[in-house]
Amino acid sequence: AARKLSPLGVINVNFFIFPEVWSEVTLPDQSVQEMALNALRDVEVHGHQPEGKLEIPSAPFCPDVDELSEPVWVHRPNILTFHFGIPKPTWVKRAHDLGITVGASATCVGEAEQVQAAGLDFIVAQGIEAGGHRTTFDPDGTHDEKLTCE
Repeated sequence: AARKLSPLGVINVNFFIFPEVWSEVTLPDQSVQEMALNALRDVEVHGHQPEGKLEIPSAPFCPDVDELSEPVWVHRPNILTFHFGIPKPTWVKRAHDLGITVGASATCVGEAEQVQAAGLDFIVAQGIEAGGHRTTFDPDGTHDEKLTCE
């Protein structure tokens, strides 16, 4: 159904690659968590209080991307893209076996070389001009080289 809604009939599915370190998140103490939840319960959005139950998050804090990927293999989008890192080699192989074109973002030459080495089909180049919305593999890195077409 989604293909019919796309003007070109092309569908792209996009995933974020979460660093392993995110699974080691430490939550604030219980009193701070309760204070934050109580503050959020009083927030109105456009004159309405949000429905649903607010809860303290629990591990794992990152979604299970293998589980989230299952619809990709069933519905076979034309394009599969990744940001903030390189997908698992098994994902790249499975996508290619299904005829899906695979790409990833890169914010410096080193990341672009990693994307190329991983056998992806294209690179989404994001230089420093992208500002705070760059999808760098290492947010603490010092690789702010310009990616230009010069």
